[in-house]
Amino acid sequence: MSNHLTEEQIQGYLDEQDSFDLKAIEEHLRVCASCQKNLEEYRKLYTALNTDLFSALSNDFSEQVVSAVSGSRESRWQLFESGFIIAFFLIGVAASLYFINPLPFLTNAATNIFNSLGGFATKILPELNGNLPIFIVAILIFLLVEVIDKKILRSRL
Repeated sequence: MSNHLTEEQIQGYLDEQDSFDLKAIEEHLRVCASCQKNLEEYRKLYTALNTDLFSALSNDFSEQVVSAVSGSRESRWQLFESGFIIAFFLIGVAASLYFINPLPFLTNAATNIFNSLGGFATKILPELNGNLPIFIVAILIFLLVEVIDKKILRSRL
């Protein structure tokens, strides 16, 4: 054997499997320091695996793991459910805006709000050049995006 032993050969040697030429492996181990080192590492691993590392676990450990995994799946579903609700809400708002022209209502509402603000409104309204409804819709979209961000995206952190 001129090459180093494979990990499979070393494991087979430690397991004393008949499918490997154990004598040839032993001869190689006598002359190869690298394979001897690998063999020792595998012996340490086998020893560690044979010790009872898991005796400190409770009897219901596996049930706790399964319930934790299924709980995380439920929270993912809740996240998707929130996304679906928001998506359907936005589709409903878009359909309503398509069939109902809200611009006259928004213009009147915004004008009333700005008129109640007094002198500030008289300075702002001419600057908007009749684009007040677009300005209000932009503010509403910004608020909606902020709510979605806090509800869905930041809940994961």
